[in-house]
Amino acid sequence: MFPGSKAAHGGGFGSFRSSSTSLSYLTPPPDFSGIPQEAVVAYKNLMKKASTTKEKALQDILAYVQGLGGEGRVDLYPRLSIDDSARVRELSHQLLFHLLNLAKKRMAKKLPAFVGPWLAGTFDRDKRALKAAADGLAAFLQTKEKEEAFWKAVQTRALEFATEAIKETPDTLSDERSTTKQDSDAKYYRVVGASLSLALNLMRRGDITALQDGLTNYLEVDSLWTLPKADDAFVRRAFYQFLNTLLEIMPDRLEPRLQQIGKALVADSMKKGQLSSANDLLKVLTTLTKRYPQVWGTQKHPLQRLQQFVAQGSQGGAEEYWQSLDQLLQVLPEKTPSPEVVSTFLSSMRKGIADRLETRPGRYQAFRSYALVFRLFLHQLPLSTTFLEDNLSSLTRQHLHPTPDSSLPSFQRPESLADAWMAIAQHSDDETRRAVTEEWHKLGGALLSRMSNSLPEVSEGYRKSQEAIGSEGERWFALAANVLSRKDAEQTLLCEAVTRTSADVLRGALDLLTRRNFKPFGAAAVIRSAIRHCPQLCADHDLLASLFPPDQPEVYGIIVGSPSLPYLVSGLDSISKGSRSQFEKIWVSLVEAALHLPDRSSTISSVRVLVEISSVATYARQLAALQTFFMTVWKEYADGGNQLELRDLCEATLSYDALTEKSSDAVATDIVASLEESETTTSAIIALELILKKQPELLSANDDLHVRLVTILLALTELSDARLSEKAKSLRLLLDEKPSRQNPVTKILEKHLGEASPSSLEVDTLVQQALAALESGSVPAEDIFPSSTAWLDELSPFLTRAPAASLSLTSRMGGAYFLVQGNPNAKPPIPSRDSIGRSIPARMALFTAKLLSAGVQLSSVPPEFRLELVYLLCLTESIAADQLSAAQAEGLWAGGPESESDVQEFLDLKSAAVRAIIHDCGDWKDWDMSGDSLVERLINFMLHEAIGLSPAAFYAAKSLSSIFQTLIQAHDGAPRRLEDWLLKLGIMKAAPNTGLVTAAFLTGFGEALASSKVTATLCARLISEMPGFAGVSDRFPRALPSLVLLNLCMDVYEAGAVPVETRKQVLALQQFTRWVDSPEELGYQAATETCKAIARLLPGTKDTYGPYWEQAIKYCVWLWNKAAEDRPNERMPYIYASVKLMQALHAVEEPNDDLEEALASHREAETSALIALLGTPQEATGSLPTANLPDELLSLLLNAPDSDDYTDEDLAQFPVAIRSYLLAWHLVFDAYSKASFRVRNDYTDNLKSGKHLDPLLRFLVDVLGHALARALDLDREGFTAEHIRSYSIDLADSEPAERDMNWLLIHLFYLILKYIPGLFKMWYLDCPSKQTKNTIQSWMERFFSPLIIADALDEVVEWSSSQEAGDGETEEVIVKVSKTSREITAGYPVDDDAATISLHVPKSYPLDPVDVVSVKRVANCSLVDGLMAFRRNISLALKGQEECAICYSIIAQDKTLPDKRCGTCNHFFHRVCLYKWFQNSGRNTCPLCRNAIDYLGSDTKRRRPEHE
Repeated sequence: MFPGSKAAHGGGFGSFRSSSTSLSYLTPPPDFSGIPQEAVVAYKNLMKKASTTKEKALQDILAYVQGLGGEGRVDLYPRLSIDDSARVRELSHQLLFHLLNLAKKRMAKKLPAFVGPWLAGTFDRDKRALKAAADGLAAFLQTKEKEEAFWKAVQTRALEFATEAIKETPDTLSDERSTTKQDSDAKYYRVVGASLSLALNLMRRGDITALQDGLTNYLEVDSLWTLPKADDAFVRRAFYQFLNTLLEIMPDRLEPRLQQIGKALVADSMKKGQLSSANDLLKVLTTLTKRYPQVWGTQKHPLQRLQQFVAQGSQGGAEEYWQSLDQLLQVLPEKTPSPEVVSTFLSSMRKGIADRLETRPGRYQAFRSYALVFRLFLHQLPLSTTFLEDNLSSLTRQHLHPTPDSSLPSFQRPESLADAWMAIAQHSDDETRRAVTEEWHKLGGALLSRMSNSLPEVSEGYRKSQEAIGSEGERWFALAANVLSRKDAEQTLLCEAVTRTSADVLRGALDLLTRRNFKPFGAAAVIRSAIRHCPQLCADHDLLASLFPPDQPEVYGIIVGSPSLPYLVSGLDSISKGSRSQFEKIWVSLVEAALHLPDRSSTISSVRVLVEISSVATYARQLAALQTFFMTVWKEYADGGNQLELRDLCEATLSYDALTEKSSDAVATDIVASLEESETTTSAIIALELILKKQPELLSANDDLHVRLVTILLALTELSDARLSEKAKSLRLLLDEKPSRQNPVTKILEKHLGEASPSSLEVDTLVQQALAALESGSVPAEDIFPSSTAWLDELSPFLTRAPAASLSLTSRMGGAYFLVQGNPNAKPPIPSRDSIGRSIPARMALFTAKLLSAGVQLSSVPPEFRLELVYLLCLTESIAADQLSAAQAEGLWAGGPESESDVQEFLDLKSAAVRAIIHDCGDWKDWDMSGDSLVERLINFMLHEAIGLSPAAFYAAKSLSSIFQTLIQAHDGAPRRLEDWLLKLGIMKAAPNTGLVTAAFLTGFGEALASSKVTATLCARLISEMPGFAGVSDRFPRALPSLVLLNLCMDVYEAGAVPVETRKQVLALQQFTRWVDSPEELGYQAATETCKAIARLLPGTKDTYGPYWEQAIKYCVWLWNKAAEDRPNERMPYIYASVKLMQALHAVEEPNDDLEEALASHREAETSALIALLGTPQEATGSLPTANLPDELLSLLLNAPDSDDYTDEDLAQFPVAIRSYLLAWHLVFDAYSKASFRVRNDYTDNLKSGKHLDPLLRFLVDVLGHALARALDLDREGFTAEHIRSYSIDLADSEPAERDMNWLLIHLFYLILKYIPGLFKMWYLDCPSKQTKNTIQSWMERFFSPLIIADALDEVVEWSSSQEAGDGETEEVIVKVSKTSREITAGYPVDDDAATISLHVPKSYPLDPVDVVSVKRVANCSLVDGLMAFRRNISLALKGQEECAICYSIIAQDKTLPDKRCGTCNHFFHRVCLYKWFQNSGRNTCPLCRNAIDYLGSDTKRRRPEHE
């Protein structure tokens, strides 16, 4: 096993003894003499009993082998490959692979020692161990030829190992002194299962001829034949599969052992539960019976031997079990058992079918097997009434009339029941025939009796009783139809018995209805079932004439007013197809009778039932009285009548096309009129929705009515009633699905984009209308977009005033904001706004952006209009972005959080739209900016608009800069002809009117201009100009523009890389410091730009000596001291620039002596100025925003699963819907783990308001068993503390699906307790089930509370060791933690004493609150937060308190603060100290100034010191 070791014979991981499998714990230990010294300890640890020790040893050896290489030794591998720990087994396979990979062919001679355990490892039940063994094998067998050669070479040795392994026992594999029986049996069954699987695989892949002797030896092992009684299902399955394969391949090997096989399969296996192995047992029995039927013996019939087995049900095999049982029954050797034997077997089958664990599909297949027994074993035997009663009639009764208390299973469908009766009916003996007739007569009589005795209308249980009769009648005639539909039914007496009995049932139902005025609707439901399933039977007995006698018109009035009407007319159409005239007469008579009913509600209900017959539309349209009735009902419905019953009838008139054209027009007009009335708007909307969903063409046929309706709906969308508004929007969409000949969208858009008021339509609504119109093709795209002329006119008022100077801090345009020359007398615009606060240009821009984001192509509009739209969109975006950055309350949008989110949405949409336009125009690398693409034309247009210094020119330049940035990002660089373009434009000459254009290029291209010669020339020229400006004032108008452009130009280059010689930079620096010598002459713009310039020149001039640095520092200090005198909008730019300059000066590496001395000499002044700066009045700020979990994430929590919607089998597969829901919760808690305490509180409020936690906990307690008081035992299921604390999707994928789901639920429960214990406690207190509460509390205390408490205490310890003082007056809290007693003691130093609290964490934390000894109880919150609050409260109480001038302490003996002040000297004293002073001195004077002190109030015992 170890590299470099030559001792291969004395033991180790390599040599082997052919006489032993090395699986037994009794195998002698190996010789350690050949083990290298540095690894001998690890090797010896492999002999230890503890799995963790062996695991660590294997990891050390693996690392040793990988590090040194060489030959390996593998003699302990077999024993380790079956270790109790799956991790040890996995590591042993991995180690073997590395040894084989190192040794290659040199390990071939040792192959017999480990090939058996290696191959057996590929059948390990642990997926990771199996994968490790299989991956190692696959790495060496990479071709089909190598694989076949390998198996041929090792098959004999592998089978020998399998034989040796099958001989092992639990006592030889495990030491009973140190191993529990459960672990011992688990190892034994793991070894035996691997042995069987290996033998089975060898038979399927190996050479059978070469394996014959080995298989003979394998079969001679006595313990092999005891495996059907094994407790392990995997072993039983493997054994049955092994025998089945052997029967197919080498049956002759089993022939001498038939007696042994018979005992194992026919006797032993039947007595032992076969959970999860029953299918395989039946399959091998079927194969065995086909070849050797004598295996069943002759003493008992096979059915008798199978009785105990089938009584246990499918045992997890579901429908496949019963299908396998069918195959076995058909090959059983004897087919003529006695009726008693068959009856007993059928009884056992009923018991198995009724098992509560049987699935629904399995039970259906089981009944088919039940019927098969009748066909296979009873066709020659005479059967008595008793036999039929016990085995078939009772089941038929249970099917027809289910009784919950009965132990009999119930047929789900009639087919199997009919099969069984058909098999009985084939008997020719008189006894059986009489029994069949008698049993069916009894069944029919029982149904008639229950029908006659059903409860009358006045009884409380009337409806339930009648519904039960109707259900029974449905099952009766479904069974009867199934029997009568068989091809051979007419040739059996069963047909005669079923027909006669069904006719009796039909007559009995008719008689009951007639006698009781059609009130027992259960009898009517029986007749409906007869019509549906047995129409010929009904026709033979002239059912139509009996129900609706033509000569008795009074009967029709009784029928339409009875609850039986829906049942009697539902099949009227089908039963009367032979006589349409008769059907029409009956239907018209029923309608006329219904219209004359005295109760209107009954009339509406009866007419609806009659209209809902599918073939009566023609008759309905011909009845004038009925049409009039329809119109009155619709009017009543639109005006808010009884909504439910009216809706049903109105819907029926539409669904069954019962309205004439004239009636339809009248109905539509009435509804629109009701919409216009506020009192009936809500009900009219409901009526309108019904029409739009059923027959929208009623509203679109009339153009005038259509336009009128659209106008009303759009007005309704603006109502404050959100529900009504949303409903109006949805109806508008429904209306558009059936457009009229005239589309009103163009006029609506023009009106509502050209104005802004609280009643204006929402932009989203307008977008939806526009998109719908474009999609329909009824409106050209040019008519959809807003007018560019109107847009620019509305935007103009926002382009008269210069933007705020403070925006230079946040925008890449920087100091260019200082150059804008607005109208100083212009007043802020006061635009009209919509309900969201948008102005008209804001609505136009947002509308356009949303259209483009929705996929509307600009190519569909004329080129010039296209250019104007994009320009205006960019211009509006530039203005809106500044408004958002400056938090302006009055701009394109009104102020407020809602407006901010709206602005941000617009900015995002605009950016996406521009990126899409740029993408469509192709790569700009070869552009010369003279082309006709939209982007080139837009750039040239912006270049023209950006000339000058007006606000409009500035925002055009800002938009141009943004376009350049987007182009560079989209195409990863600048165009190749950029230099030529710059020369051609001449904008780098920095003329007065092109300064903003130059700024746009410098900020837009940025670093892309670093290699430009034109830019370098501009930079050099601007630096050279600086010494020529004696100041920055009106006397030098070009100074500020040149300074701004210089700063923007230097931003292009990296620090210290400005392409200008140092001498010129120093000259510019000298000039800047001359300016700052007269600081009051520099305005805030010049101050800002000067500080920026000095900071940018610093990297290139830092080695320069002179007074420059001291002058710069003095200027910064001067600016800070005067900042309070300026307006916030003016001081913010220069404060920021000067602080950055000072930071740059301090950050200079290896500063020269002048700089170092200047910094040192002005340190105190700098500090004082910064402190003064901190005291500068601040602008009012709003409250902190509330943190919210993302809406997209919360939406995933809405689809909470319900365990009742899934079967146990479905849940075991961990459905995708459940997985998605639980992983969404995992994401929620990921957000908690990264959030602060305040943000977590906001998240919790989020979850609480949405009531998101309740469905998760309900699902959790259902799935994990708390609801049934059988909570999942985490120890037994192998879930450790690590599983509880963390969940890994990668590891979970290797687990069974059900375990994966349980793991995730367990981890989520831990996170609930950790992050939202308060919400959990609320759910717990509201939980209605005491059983669930008790179960979940004990489960939590056992598995989760110790972890939560340990985490909380660890958090306290960590906080205590790393706590920081809040300020100089706040002390650290002294914390002591006792984990064993779950107690925390916290003390806060006060003078020579300490304020102390003690916290005790209960064992049911966090369900029960933390106890704070001697103070009060606190809620479920973080322990650290509680301690921080304790420290904060005491420090705040003491802050500003001076010591008592008598005792020189802050806190007195009675725990009070100094609260009595002398009115003369203003010193504070404790009251108790003053009383003591008064008593001792004999006078009421101040101890310090000796002046009288006011009356203190009466002395009390509470105030006196304790020693008194």
